Amino acid sequence: MDRSTKERKLIALMISDLELDLTEPEMIELEQEVHALVDEELDRTLASRLGLAYPVDEQAMEQALSRIEVPELRAGEYEG
Repeated sequence: MDRSTKERKLIALMISDLELDLTEPEMIELEQEVHALVDEELDRTLASRLGLAYPVDEQAMEQALSRIEVPELRAGEYEG
């Protein structure tokens, strides 16, 4: 699974779990923070959010992430 997909899934998890309603600047900041994570930290954070042991098997990670819906943007919303 490519890094950009993992980043989008982590952002979707964070927004969903924390019930966030972000403004455009907040969303940009969140995307930048997630993008700044090194690969290991991104995988570790995803594993933690998904309840998976780290280091996680890539296939297990893909299976868990496949169940995470990335919400569609409404008209006029920010698209990074």
